[in-house]
Amino acid sequence: FLLLSICDNLYSQKIVAKVKVIHDKLQGRNLDLFEGFEQKLAAYLNDYNWSKTDDQTPMNLEIQVFLEKVSDEGGSKSVSAAIYLSNSKELQFLDNGCIFILKKGYTFYHDENVIDPFLSIIDFYVYIMLGDEMDTLGKFLGTTFFQRAKSIALQSKALIAYNARGWEDRLLKAELFLDPRYQNYRIMKDFFYEGLFNYEDGDVALAKKNITRAV
Repeated sequence: FLLLSICDNLYSQKIVAKVKVIHDKLQGRNLDLFEGFEQKLAAYLNDYNWSKTDDQTPMNLEIQVFLEKVSDEGGSKSVSAAIYLSNSKELQFLDNGCIFILKKGYTFYHDENVIDPFLSIIDFYVYIMLGDEMDTLGKFLGTTFFQRAKSIALQSKALIAYNARGWEDRLLKAELFLDPRYQNYRIMKDFFYEGLFNYEDGDVALAKKNITRAV
């Protein structure tokens, strides 16, 4: 029963994201385009079952979107931005290559079969963060999520030509997590967090064993 309970919790994580949009560089121009942007993005992140389970274990994310420039692009607007993302642990990313198209009245919705110039950037990093989190719960449990991030990067690089450079950089990030040279680090995390769980359960001897294996 205990083993089954542990396995039920392996594929967990509910995203709990704090979103902040910084628009100082726009100097008051085009701000109407971003009305409700923070709320829409927070709902997009927090109201979706990213790991496809019923588990509500929180995974905290911090996302800051630094709006830098808005240009006319036909009936739409081309937005240049930098996005900072952190999982409140060891992962932090600052993506300076974010270029995406927005239209007034846009809505944020999930469709795994659609590549979206902005939301696919968000999806990419969420899956990277989820993969890293899953690696703390079992050896290589994050692989599926890293592969999903890589797939998004490959498709986006091919379809979003005006931001191919940004997607090339993201593709390299995903490939690093899947690189065989990174596997020992991923295994270390499994041992470390297993030792932490052992310690919290009062099994100090097993905790020492697993932490030693991690080191």
